[in-house]
Amino acid sequence: MHLIARVFDVEITEEELLQESVTLYGQDSLNGLKRALDMLINRYLLYHQALLNGFEVSEEEFDNAF
Repeated sequence: MHLIARVFDVEITEEELLQESVTLYGQDSLNGLKRALDMLINRYLLYHQALLNGFEVSEEEFDNAF
């Protein structure tokens, strides 16, 4: 498990990135990986901001919304 990025206290692993790329774009090409990483980072930034603003959202609810 290789760490790709960290957004506050959330770690994005290589496995999660590959899975996200295949799920969103049907492939793990370089372009797909870059876009998937952007999506993951944005998702965790939004999640963090929601928590800071007092929203209570489970990870499952958050994932289902995306």
